[in-house]
Amino acid sequence: MGNPAHPVSIPYAEGENSLYGGGLSIGLGVEYDGNDNLFELLNDAGDDNALAPGDGSDSDDGQIGDNIQDIIGAINPTPEQEAELAALVEEVADKAVSLGAFLVTSVTGLNAKAFVSADVPILISTDSIGAWTFGANTSVTTNLRGLNDPIVFDKDLALSTLEAIYELDPTDPVTEYKLDSTTITVDPLTGDTEFVFENNSATVTRAAQITEVSLGYSHKVWQKEDNKIYVGVKPKYMDVGLSNSFIFIADIEDAKDIFDALDKSNFKYSQDFSMDLGAIWSGKQYQVGVTLTNINEPDFQFPEIDLSGITNPDIRQAILDTQT
Repeated sequence: MGNPAHPVSIPYAEGENSLYGGGLSIGLGVEYDGNDNLFELLNDAGDDNALAPGDGSDSDDGQIGDNIQDIIGAINPTPEQEAELAALVEEVADKAVSLGAFLVTSVTGLNAKAFVSADVPILISTDSIGAWTFGANTSVTTNLRGLNDPIVFDKDLALSTLEAIYELDPTDPVTEYKLDSTTITVDPLTGDTEFVFENNSATVTRAAQITEVSLGYSHKVWQKEDNKIYVGVKPKYMDVGLSNSFIFIADIEDAKDIFDALDKSNFKYSQDFSMDLGAIWSGKQYQVGVTLTNINEPDFQFPEIDLSGITNPDIRQAILDTQT
């Protein structure tokens, strides 16, 4: 059934001038690579309170252990105060390295796919009419992909920017310092310091439900001794339902969230026609065939993902590349 020209090349039983057949096939499978402890890592990522959910607008921030109230308002900071500020920057840098390595481990190279399919082929072949085939098959495929947004933290830039802390007065309002993908918040009154990494690392889960109904015809067009040429054509009607979901790593409270998002998502259905062509050269001891599948290359679009909270252009482009 793979090559549209093949059905007519199937030899008849001795003394027969026709061939009839039917069948049923089912298949299922799982492809998996990436991390053996994927879901444990994702669960840990969701629990990490230094990674802001979504676009980083949540106030669930990481806490810096040192209180810096004693360096606020210092006109001429002492070496001890400068060392304390450097220690604060080093603490955030260590967290950035740790969290960045964690994200690389949890999502880089992550790929998982599961599918289930069923196929019902029917064949009618006679000397007079050639070979006719009817096929109906349906399949459901899901795919999980990880997207990593590296955490960038420049210690030198952070140190020079945070030197403005010296100029704060205890009566000043809570002040934020924006450093690449990191925001550090200082409360001059209490000296408490918090930080948050705005990060777009995420998983994209897609699903496709594809139903095809086909009617194929194949015929022998040339013969010389034991050499024969068969050609075939198979037009197909395609009904395709597509669904996708995008979840920030920081929004995953439990790995089950990924499957819940997929289960609750709505499929977007569209229909189109396609066609396969095939040819076979058959000799006494061999066959050589060629198949052209979906020669008109029909396109089907996944539902659009809301990109409003995604700040990393590479992540945005990676999502757009998966929309067709």
